[in-house]
Amino acid sequence: HSDACTCYYSAMYSVLNIFPILFLAPLGYLVLRVMCGIVLIALARTRAWHEGSSLLYKGWGVGVSGVGILLILGLFTQIAAILAVLLALIAQKAAGTQTPIPYSTRLLIIGCALTLLVTGAGAFAIDLPV
Repeated sequence: HSDACTCYYSAMYSVLNIFPILFLAPLGYLVLRVMCGIVLIALARTRAWHEGSSLLYKGWGVGVSGVGILLILGLFTQIAAILAVLLALIAQKAAGTQTPIPYSTRLLIIGCALTLLVTGAGAFAIDLPV
């Protein structure tokens, strides 16, 4: 019975997936980490260096950029993912009178960061597998 299930699932995945499972699958976490980090760094750059000149906004920008760099490198990924979720949740309150951060951008950061929190950094990261 087990062999029949294995054969069925392998046939199903070979039809639905145009790439072999072991070929490009490890790159998925890398792409997710890098894109989430780029979005965080871009958000920090626009918020801290273009709109506000106060020291508070610059410090917030450095912190968000640091979380983005940690995600790109895959260093302390799950801790950085928790920080990214928290930063995305409080980003609107921290904006004050500045231009609000788009809701879709915050949802993107939260979704990517929660996925990395659950799955870990992936194969191409500085984090050691647990």
